Amino acid sequence: MSQHITKTKYYSIQMGVDRPCQEVFAAIFSKKGDAVFDFDPFSKFEPSLQGVEDAVLAVENYVKKKEPTWSVPTSMRDALMEDVGRLARGEDINYGKTHDSNAIENASRV
Repeated sequence: MSQHITKTKYYSIQMGVDRPCQEVFAAIFSKKGDAVFDFDPFSKFEPSLQGVEDAVLAVENYVKKKEPTWSVPTSMRDALMEDVGRLARGEDINYGKTHDSNAIENASRV
């Protein structure tokens, strides 16, 4: 299983690819570590490039309610797509990575 984490001003986002369950997952937690009440903490998506896009869109739509300019970091989206490819090839996926949400904000200011 892969696990990718990023933080926003209000949330901690966890997304990844679960090899045994054959799915992409997404979860959003408050800064205190509690699952947010109106985003399913067990959100599951198809293990495909479209599934990654659906997961990213679901997370972005939720976060943008409080942070309208926020987007999932490109590095996180790319890593999830690579993980789905590894899953399709039957390769091992067993790592975690933290992605910097500020990279997007900093890039958009340039």
